[in-house]
Amino acid sequence: MEDTKEESQEELQEDQRQDEQIEANDENSEHHQAKKKKAFFKKDDSKEKIEQLTKEVADLNDRLLRKIAEFENFRKRTEQEKQDLRKFATEGLMKELLPVLDSFHRSADTINESDSAQKVHEGFKLILAQLQNVLEKGGLQPFDCVGDDFDPNIHMALSYQESEDKDEGIVIQEYQKGYNLNGKLLKPAMVVVSKGKEKKEEKNE
Repeated sequence: MEDTKEESQEELQEDQRQDEQIEANDENSEHHQAKKKKAFFKKDDSKEKIEQLTKEVADLNDRLLRKIAEFENFRKRTEQEKQDLRKFATEGLMKELLPVLDSFHRSADTINESDSAQKVHEGFKLILAQLQNVLEKGGLQPFDCVGDDFDPNIHMALSYQESEDKDEGIVIQEYQKGYNLNGKLLKPAMVVVSKGKEKKEEKNE
């Protein structure tokens, strides 16, 4: 009887072990299937991400090419504007000078041998005043220097002469006027500078 009970218990234990093994196998199988399913979806997600990234890279590349083209067009346009500015920077001044040029032409056509020197002189003074007015509108300003101290920054000394009434270093004569353009020196004045009174040597008696 005892042997029969032991055999029954062993059979029960064996059945229990088999049931546990089956359950374990089932769990392993389900886990394996879940892993496969997860891996499948993960692989599918990676493919979508790659496609999305590829599309974004293509879009960025297209935008970059557009920006490069826009910059190149801007550079060409700016260069053309610079060239036009250099070519036509004096256009306004030239238009202002044309009436002066016309006045010279009219004077040259109307002056004849019978005209007096005074009449010719007056005509040219009028044209000179017209020319100076145009240049002053453009910012050109002459400056006087006779009687001023010699300044190498705005004067160019052509010679030095003795002077009875001017101290040494004083501008006593102007050969050519100096000019400023909008406050900046454009051309220095050509001048003669005083050396002061002539020094006389004392004679010993």
